[in-house]
Amino acid sequence: MVGTTNATLGVTRFLGIQYAASPTGHRRFADAVSLKSADQCWAPSVLNASTYAPFCVQSGQFQQGGSEDCLYLNVWMPSIAAAPHVPVLVYSYGGDLTDGRTDTYDLAILANRTGSVVVSMNYRVNIFGFLASAALSRESSRAGGRDSSGNYGFTDQIEALRWVQRNVANFGGDPAKVLFFG
Repeated sequence: MVGTTNATLGVTRFLGIQYAASPTGHRRFADAVSLKSADQCWAPSVLNASTYAPFCVQSGQFQQGGSEDCLYLNVWMPSIAAAPHVPVLVYSYGGDLTDGRTDTYDLAILANRTGSVVVSMNYRVNIFGFLASAALSRESSRAGGRDSSGNYGFTDQIEALRWVQRNVANFGGDPAKVLFFG
């Protein structure tokens, strides 16, 4: 995996890492689906993690440039993380569940000042993240889901936290020391 390093701050960032299956097609209004292994979406030796992935489709001022294929996260690793088991901070943007994106935040200073691995994730917002209806609930039930609809953005965040638990040690973070904030 190739990231970029801010030598002044001593922080390497890895951007645009897919953490869940793309919520497109039949998954559009469904809970986030785990990638069974990182090999399903990228080979670690070839992933160019130097640019942000698309943010999730939304309304309002951020509408242009969004994508339904948006379940990606970013990792900032301070040089201190070379010694394993540093704390992990997972940032979730606000936006009243209608908008928000990770490509407006460079969290290198936070990683540097706290000595923590910092993670931010995109998650579905607006109707793509929170539309609930009787028809979608029936579809969820037929597909073996949770017999309800809506809250897809929250299942995205849960899946991102699962990714952190499985993978943050590769960045020097301690999966037992995770703080979710935003």
